[in-house]
Amino acid sequence: MALRFTASGLLFILIALMRGVVTRVPTGREILSAAFLGVFLLILGNGIITWVEKSVDSHLAALILATIPLVVALYNGILYKTKLDFRHIGGMLAGAGGAALLLIKDQGGGILLTPGIILVIAVVFCWAFGTAFSLKLTPYPDILVHTGIQMLIAAIISRPVAVVHSSCRDAPHIYRTVPYTECGKEEGIRPLSLLASSSG
Repeated sequence: MALRFTASGLLFILIALMRGVVTRVPTGREILSAAFLGVFLLILGNGIITWVEKSVDSHLAALILATIPLVVALYNGILYKTKLDFRHIGGMLAGAGGAALLLIKDQGGGILLTPGIILVIAVVFCWAFGTAFSLKLTPYPDILVHTGIQMLIAAIISRPVAVVHSSCRDAPHIYRTVPYTECGKEEGIRPLSLLASSSG
């Protein structure tokens, strides 16, 4: 994942340079804004979903992720006091209700909150918060540069996580089946295992 983020980030910035839209070096505030989105959208969003889908069916994860617009609206109401009319509220509730019904049907009449599903729900709130809070941020004027910085920062953060993850063969399933004392204690990766166990 770190390699993909690095390649994509460099490609975006290269295209921006070729287009001549890079007029100055990004300010510290612009870099922090990109870092915030890189963490909440790329690491806590895409990154966790990629990891969790090793043990959670993709269609099940997609049903849960379909509730993101509802949570974004919730955050907008909290952060910006945004008021929604009955049409918006009805549409979002209908969408969330439809996703819930499909989820219940998929689970045979009941929802089993496995650790993997709980992590997908956590992704919904992280992704929605990053999306809503982005209106308060100060991005670089050009979207290519802004996105490129996001990806490069996500690559820097995800690299050490990937190294720790690869040191334990069972890491993708740690939060589901393997207690932290059984995996990687000799390699000193207890914090990752403990975090995974506490998440589930």
